[in-house]
Amino acid sequence: MLNENLEDLSCKSKEYYKSIAALKIKPVEILDMSKYLIHRKGDVIIKKRLFRKPIKKTVDEDVYRYLGETHNAKRLAYYLGVRYNKSTNTFYSPGVAYIYDTNKKLETMKFDTNEDLKMFITDLKEKCKKCGNELL
Repeated sequence: MLNENLEDLSCKSKEYYKSIAALKIKPVEILDMSKYLIHRKGDVIIKKRLFRKPIKKTVDEDVYRYLGETHNAKRLAYYLGVRYNKSTNTFYSPGVAYIYDTNKKLETMKFDTNEDLKMFITDLKEKCKKCGNELL
């Protein structure tokens, strides 16, 4: 309970908001990983063995092939440098806000949803406007 909303308490000086020169936004992008998918959850795999009875196995999670190796979804997301949402079973690249200031410094912020990104940008624009730095 003590750790809730601690990010809301962080502060920056007026000089920070006055020095912001530009914002660039890249929204969240849903990625299609079907080209790597080799077995879906629930598929039955039959492994044939020489002079023995074949083995039947039911796949308990999606299996992907990348660089000649098989991976589960979480491991594939790690290798490809993207994120995986288990509840919706989707791969995505996070939304990014690039904040450029007058000193040619770049600050990046990553967001998991477009709504969070939009809230951050509107809040940043309001704070900049209060300091006299109106971003167009």
